[in-house]
Amino acid sequence: MKRNDKGMTLVELLAVLTLFSVISILIFGLYQMGIRSYQRNVTTNMLQQDSDLVLSRLKTAFYHKNSRPFHISTTSDGKLMITYTRNNRTDVISGDDFIYSGTSTPQTIDQSTATIEMNYTVKPRDSQDQDKTFHLITSLNFPWKETEQKDELQ
Repeated sequence: MKRNDKGMTLVELLAVLTLFSVISILIFGLYQMGIRSYQRNVTTNMLQQDSDLVLSRLKTAFYHKNSRPFHISTTSDGKLMITYTRNNRTDVISGDDFIYSGTSTPQTIDQSTATIEMNYTVKPRDSQDQDKTFHLITSLNFPWKETEQKDELQ
């Protein structure tokens, strides 16, 4: 009897397809995990940068508090702003991509203010990672003794 070894059996074909499917699913899962990790890292870095920018702007305003007293507040859409009391000028000091909630003590900063205590929660405005929050807890002391703590959640 003659054997025909030129083709593949159905069992061999099913084994190859099953193995290919398992490998494809593993590769796709790793790819998805990498994309999620990348997005989480980008969001964290953007939150860190915006918080650093806010602190820098507050330090500058606090340094000039004797000649330009100001008031710290948040807008209804979650932006952090400084209103200078002498000329009633308002500067938004946070980015458009984040929502700030929380308080600073005292709200009005003038010549008699020696310390500003801030406790803000920062969240991304438009992100798939809505549960990502960043806590900005810091104290600014005049003359310059600064303590800063940034604590990332989740």
